[in-house]
Amino acid sequence: MDPSEGRVWALAAEERAAVSDAVPHRQREFAAGRQLAAGLMDELGLPRVPLIAHADRSPVWPDGVVGSITHCPSRVAVAVVRAADAGGIGIDIEPSTPLPEGLEPLVLTAEEAGQFLGRPSMEQALRGRLVFSAKEATYKAVYPLTKQVLEFADLAVSWEAGRFVAVLRRAAPPFRTGTRFAGSWALHHGYIGTAVVLGQDRSHAAVPPGENPAAQPQDGSHPVQSHAHLSAIGH
Repeated sequence: MDPSEGRVWALAAEERAAVSDAVPHRQREFAAGRQLAAGLMDELGLPRVPLIAHADRSPVWPDGVVGSITHCPSRVAVAVVRAADAGGIGIDIEPSTPLPEGLEPLVLTAEEAGQFLGRPSMEQALRGRLVFSAKEATYKAVYPLTKQVLEFADLAVSWEAGRFVAVLRRAAPPFRTGTRFAGSWALHHGYIGTAVVLGQDRSHAAVPPGENPAAQPQDGSHPVQSHAHLSAIGH
């Protein structure tokens, strides 16, 4: 959804208050996310409630729901899933353009960059943005449980066609060092989309030293198609 389509006037009073001091673009972006979230909760047969924000700006999802909202300058996307089906979800959307000059070394390691050798030329050109998005989606999936800020260096990403695995390089309770999170990614109409869905039991397994996490069973997390109801990117 284009954030310019956000209907600020349709927000609940509590939601409008949350962005009353924001610039108009941010207000519309906020409204677009709430519109998409409300529609997805309707699809799940859940009652609509005002979707306010924590002090850190993350959404306060109603009981029985986990979700994620993401946006870039020209798109907003939302994912919602019943808490009975998943322990958490994180999504990210990015323009399919390389990262600004100088940022790639801050986002991915030489080992992560090396995985793209032999990959299609588009993936090689976008490797920084792809890994950035994968780490953002992972962070958004686990943050409601950890309440800890993760740096890019705290996650190591292994890359495959349509899939990735992010491995936690330090403990972030309740997750141990070595915990792996399986995710999905796609390129669609000029955008990169990534998603991570945590297993409902939140059980994750550490990757044995020396083994490729992408080759391991995806314990504790599921491909995004398994439970999540996602708004279509670009609509």
